[in-house]
This record gives sequence, C-alpha cells and structure tokens, in this order.
Amino acid sequence: MKGLVCTLALCLGVLNAAAQMMPQDSTLSRLMGYAEHLNSFGSMVPQEKVALHFDNTSYYRGDRIWFAAYVVSAYDNRPVPLSRTLYVELLNPEGVLVERRILPIDDTGRCHGDFSLTQLPFRSGFYEVRAYTKYMLNFDARGIFSRVIAVFDEPQQEGDYADRHMQRHDDTRYESKRPRMQRERRVSLRFYPEGGNLVAGLASRVAFEATDGAGMPLDVEGGRIVGRDGTTRAEFAALYDGRGAFDYTPAAGDEAEIVVDGRARRFELPTAVPQGVVLRVDNLSSADSVRFSVCKSTATPATTLGAAIICGGRLRNFSIMELSDDAAVSFSVARSKLAAGVARMVLCDGAGKVLADRMFFTRRVPSAVMSATTDKPQYAPYEKVTLTVEAQGADGGPWTSPVSVAVRDGYSEVEGAGSVMTDLLLMSEVRGYVRRPWYYFEDDDALRREALDQLLMVQGWSRYDWGVWSGTVPFDLKYLPEQCIEVSGRVIHFSTKKPLTDIQLSVMLRKRGEEDLPDSLRSPVPIGFVDVDSVGRFSFGGNFNGEWSMTFSVTNDRNRRKYSRILLDRAFAPDPRAYDAGEMQVTPVEAVSERGDTASKYVARPIADTLLWREKGDTTGDITERVHRIEKVVVRGDDMSDEARILRNRSTAVRYYDMPSEVDAVRDQGELTTDLYEMLSLMDENFLVRRASMAYGSRRDSSSTSNAEAGSSVTGIEEGSLRKRAGVEKDDASTGHMETYGEWNVSYKGKSVLFVVNHKPSWETLLKADLLRLVAIKSIYVNEDASVICDYAERDMSPLDALSKYGCVVFVETYPENEIPTEAGRGVRKTWVDGYDTPAEFYMPDYSSMPAEGDYRRTLYWNPMLMPDADGRAVVTFYNNGRCRMMRIDAQTLAADGTMGVLQR
Repeated sequence: MKGLVCTLALCLGVLNAAAQMMPQDSTLSRLMGYAEHLNSFGSMVPQEKVALHFDNTSYYRGDRIWFAAYVVSAYDNRPVPLSRTLYVELLNPEGVLVERRILPIDDTGRCHGDFSLTQLPFRSGFYEVRAYTKYMLNFDARGIFSRVIAVFDEPQQEGDYADRHMQRHDDTRYESKRPRMQRERRVSLRFYPEGGNLVAGLASRVAFEATDGAGMPLDVEGGRIVGRDGTTRAEFAALYDGRGAFDYTPAAGDEAEIVVDGRARRFELPTAVPQGVVLRVDNLSSADSVRFSVCKSTATPATTLGAAIICGGRLRNFSIMELSDDAAVSFSVARSKLAAGVARMVLCDGAGKVLADRMFFTRRVPSAVMSATTDKPQYAPYEKVTLTVEAQGADGGPWTSPVSVAVRDGYSEVEGAGSVMTDLLLMSEVRGYVRRPWYYFEDDDALRREALDQLLMVQGWSRYDWGVWSGTVPFDLKYLPEQCIEVSGRVIHFSTKKPLTDIQLSVMLRKRGEEDLPDSLRSPVPIGFVDVDSVGRFSFGGNFNGEWSMTFSVTNDRNRRKYSRILLDRAFAPDPRAYDAGEMQVTPVEAVSERGDTASKYVARPIADTLLWREKGDTTGDITERVHRIEKVVVRGDDMSDEARILRNRSTAVRYYDMPSEVDAVRDQGELTTDLYEMLSLMDENFLVRRASMAYGSRRDSSSTSNAEAGSSVTGIEEGSLRKRAGVEKDDASTGHMETYGEWNVSYKGKSVLFVVNHKPSWETLLKADLLRLVAIKSIYVNEDASVICDYAERDMSPLDALSKYGCVVFVETYPENEIPTEAGRGVRKTWVDGYDTPAEFYMPDYSSMPAEGDYRRTLYWNPMLMPDADGRAVVTFYNNGRCRMMRIDAQTLAADGTMGVLQR
C-alpha cells in the first residue's frame, strides 16, 4: 500500500475535536496531541528577535561604539515587541562584562545607545556585543543577538588606521570566563547528512564544509568518496565558502578524499544507522512552494509519522504520513503559508522522538528601495557635506519609518558582518559564524539560493526546543516580558536561608547625585512599601532613568528584622559563548583607487593570524624556569609622577573589579562574605586563601566598628594599632574580651601577594588590607606586570628576587573617609538599581565657526533615528574630517509591516 499523507488544519478547535474522536492510546492520537501542543505553545509563548546596526565595522581604543537596536516579533518580523526593556552588553575577549546598557524600547521597536572604549585596564582584541530582552532568556541563549567586533590598539601615528595591532589572547594571564574554543585541524572536512543521519541502504543528500586551522573556508575541487576497494563511489566540489552537497548511498569502509596543497587527505564519513528514515527537502525547484519527500529503509517497520513545520515561532503546517513500504511519500507546502526567513521541518514518531530535522529558507521580506547622494563627488578636508537619503516602500510609496544612518571614512576599513536584514532573517537561526552573510541577500539568483540552502544544512540549528514545544519536556517560564525597570528578590532567614513571609519592606530610592538636594528638587520616587508574598518573594517596577541608591528595610516586624536577609534577582545574564575560529579574523577592504574614487570591487586580504595564544601548558614567563628572560623591567625611580604611576598601574592590570557590584553579586547569591581575601578568592580562582579560624569577643573595639570616628587613611583602622592587631593575641581593655587571630596566607598563582592601598607604597599594606572593610573599597586592580611588581616590592629586593616572590600587586582603592557608605544592619539592604541609560550625543564639529585642526574621525555622521519627510526624503549636513576622500554610507530601516531596507555603499 502506498504511503498516505494527511495535512491537518491548524485550528486549535479542529485539533481538539479530532483528538477526541480517536482512541487516546493510538499513535495517531498522540501525534494529534503533539500538533495541538505545538500550536498552542507557539501562540501562548511568542518569540522575539533583536538586530543591531553599528556605526562602524571595527574600532580602536578610545573610540565610541554607536548602535541602533531593532526588536521584532519572530512571527512576522514586525516591530511590535512584547518587551519594553533591552539589555545590550559589551564583553571583552575573555568574556568579562565591560559595560551594560539598559534601554527603553519604543513603540516602533527601536532604541539606541553607545559604549566607550576607554576603560582601564584596556585590552585590544575581539570584543563581543550582545543584545537581548530578559524574556528571550527563557529559550536557547544562542537565539540572542551576538556580534564579534575587532578592537585594535591606538595607532602609533595618529590617524594611521592601517596600523592594526591587537594583543594576542592569553587565557593563562587574564581572567577568562569565555569557554576556550577548540583549535581546528589544519584541514577539516565535516559532513552533514540531510535530516541528521545516513541510513543503511538509502540514498541521501550529504552537505559538507571544508575549513583550515583558522576557520577560513577551503575551496574543495575534485573531492571524492572512495570505497574499500579504491573505487570512486561519489564525487563532490565546493559551491561557495568551502560548502557543497552530493548524493550518496552509504557503504561500510567508505572514506572521503580531498587534495589540499598537492596532498591527498582522507576523512571518515558519518556512520549509517541500520534503520530509519531519510528526509529530502527540495527548496530550489519552485519559487512558490517547498517540496518534502520521506522514505524509510527496508529494514524499518511500517510506521506513522508526524511532520511539523515551524516558522517564526509558530506551527505553520502539520502532516501525518503513513510509511508502509519503501516508496517515498511526498507533499508540498506553499511559501505564502510560511513566514519570511528560516523554517524548520521535523519528523517525529508516536513517542515524540525526532527522526529527521532540517532547516530551510522560505522567502525574503519586501525590501525598501533606498538611495543616498551627496552634493559633491569628493570633498576637501573640513568641507561641509550635504547628504540626501531617500527611501520608498515596496509599493513605491514614500517611506515614513525612521532610518539609522552611518557615514564613515572609507580609508583602511575592514569588512562588515551583516545588517538588520541578514541578522533578523538568517543569523538569528544559524549556529556559529557565517562569513559575509550579506552575500546571500545581494541577489536572488540560483547560485545564492543553493549556497544558502547548503549553509542551512551545515549550520542550521533550532531556536525552538522540540521537547518543550511538543509537550514531552516541561517548560519553566522564568521571565515575563518586561514593561519597565523591574526589581525583584526574596527575603530569607539569616542563618537557615528559608523564605520569610508576611513581611513588609520599605523601599527608599535616591537618585545618585541628588542625595544632598532638598526633597522638592529630587527626582520623583513612586516606591514606598512592598509586600512579601507567601514564598518570600517581592517585586516592583518603574520607569527609572540613571542610577539610583536603594535601601530596603523590614518595617512591620522588629523581632524578625534581625533574622532577615534581603536578596535581589540580578544574576540573569547568559554565560559568555565560545568564539568561532572564523570570527577571529579581520579582512581589510581596499576601497580607494589611485584616483581616489570608489573602487568597484572589494579586495580581501586577511591580516596576520590572530588566533595565536599561549597554551595552558606553556611555562613561558614562569620564574621557576632555570633560565628566565624578562621582556621588560622598569627600574624604580622618582621621575614618575603620582598621576602617571596610577595610570600605569591601572592600564597594565590584568583584572579590574568594581567592588560594590562584586560584593552585591556575592550577597545576592546568599553569601555573607566580609573578608577581603575571601572576596578575592571568590572573584578570581588564582587567589588561594589559607586561613585558620578566628574567635572574636562579644564586642568589637571602636577602631574596627566606626571608620568615621577613627579618621585614619586606612578606612577606620588606626595606624598605631596595626602592629598590635597583628599579634596572635591582644588584650582589649575597652571590652574586657580577648580576640584570637589564627595564621593566614594569601597566594596568587603559587606566589605571595603584594597589597597596595590607594597606590601608596607601604610594606605594611598586607596587614592594612586584612583590616579593610569591604564597604570601604571602591575598586581593585590586579597587576602582574614585572615593572610594577619591582616598583612596589621592598627596597632591598633585586628585580629577580621580587619576581620570584610576588605573583602580582593588588591595588586596593578606597573611598575618601567622608564618602564611605554606612554598613547596613540586620534586616536592611543597601544597594542600587540601574535605570534606563541616556545615550550620549554624537559629536559633530562645526568648522564654519571653529578652526580646522587635526581631525581623524572615522565615523563622520551617525543618526540612529533619522526621520524622512512626507516624500520619504531626509537631508542632513555635517563636516568632513581632515583627510577623507571616499565616504561609505550605511543606512538601515524597518517598517511597521516588517518591510526592511538596507543601503551599504
């Protein structure tokens, strides 16, 4: 009997009625149940996507990164987001968060902001910018926006942006939270059978990808599948970027062979399973529909399967097919029934197990027609520029949506990585790095369609968890779409950590910088009292702008106040992801010809390999080696000013910690750390603390409880008491109690630690640091630089002795005495809340009223919200820099109906 295909209507009522008419234990009934759950889950838990438009393609130290954000519904790419709060984060090459922007999403799905690359310590390298709503974290974290951006050191000669220097990644020295990427083989060849598996005896289409050790594509020509007897069973060649596909029937002992650099190399093929089905998707033959074909092997028993097509976060089609013999079962789905972008086809059995899975591209969205013209072909230095941007919708009518526009100096630019169109339609559904994603959207010819289909066979992944969608795996909705700045937390018992209920909290907010202002001049605060629910939780929200000091206090139960601890839910950011090898490459674009006009063709030249890093087993730089070559040691001298020394200490540090943030993060996790050394070990695993127990009397002496009364430069510790407190025992006459201190030791990478408080050399600072209160510490820098260690080591030490003894210098910077926050008592929590950030204003000089001077701006004009007039036209003026001869214009936009527009020239 031939196979039967039954396509079900995607109406929830129809599905329910159909399920009730069938036996509940039948395969058909279970498949209908999956369809019902898929349909209801997609409707009840919609998806969001984010794309960022950047002002430039690479950056240098001291630059600003300007960006415009587009937040859309995955269902139809319309800017009608569920959330109203967007988080945009800048992470350094080691995955450490450098800056975060919290931005309000407006009614058009837009917001914009900036990052400043001026932090100390600063390390050049490949930075990551990621953007997400908290609601998106309910799903696979790979679905959030992520872009790797090259950030170079400042050029030695100002304005020489062809001088691209970047520090090599060294995860043995710098704090590394980013998973270490696996090194590629010099030649890698990976195979991806369509649907997921090769099945014994069945012909399948197999995609492949060939790359070198740096993750760059290899142009494979003349590849073949070699049988055990040496015969050629199939041939293949790459179509684009090292990827291709071929038809193949598996056989035992087959290997793949390609020739690279004149040498034949062989690779294993995926192992064929003895039973199963093969899925084939024909996404190229018809412009109006996509055809699917399913076939089972002879050894596979007759079965009934469900075929689900998910697109844009919704179930778009569900078919039930009966496979009773070896004949293929085929059916087609109209593209008009599917959302623009990437779709997923899943074959499952009655137990909900996925038998085959395939990603494919459905169709594009309508595109706006955009143009940008300048009033002159070329400009003199500092000359005024008039730019006209025009846009029309797909229907030919004037464009009425905001446009984000960047105008750059085209000198020595590097290749960009995408646009709002590529990010929303493609990159949000693709696993790993895609080189030049704009290639697939430059034209809609047969070559690009086939190349895109092969890309999705190789790198397609699903942002939708099949188990959750089908109802076979429980789903925990942790975060609802945020409509404002939300603050939530819990109240627990001080010692048992069990939730405390029937408690009321008072919440006092003071905007930072307004603490000393009278109430009439302070920003309005709508928060007063917050109730704690039956499981010890509380939450509130508001449209806060800027940073606010926040104090919680238990008010309705004095007896339980001293047993209460207040924790906040702020640790929701996803873990840093591993970089792909291809992302850590930079390709300059030679865009200026000898005449100075625009070149018609890009000339790609990868720079020197930037993937070299120090391996963990490499002992280079370890002072325990018999022969050690010190790269650079600056001999201590008095010719360095205090300001220059502090700048050096900060800029050469390997780690920096904002202590209020770090302490708050630890306390939100339920820890009660008050010890500096324990905090260091929690922040950095390189610190090892060995400390015996301490016994304190019932009262502490006044020097350790009130830094305001002590008035010393070491946050409330009298200098004269330091040596006394260092003893094993001390008789405290003021309390009549004995305090006993055990021995302790702090090490860093197996060596001693040199503590310096407020950058003042002192050989008693280790003892001072032992007595510092965490609330008094503003920041900490960890510095491994040899010259810095020698500068702060004991005077009688030689450089070799200092480097043999000390592993690092820990620079502790404290608040001034009159600015040290008062520590909160039991039942009180002092912290802060970050409101919405206010973006900086893009700087544009006016050379009609100011003298011309050295101007090497790389971004000449940036406007994230340029509004066209009623005719779809916008005219702007700005001034050239001191040497630009060719300007690059990058304009992107998104309309309320999901129409996208991109202009890059």
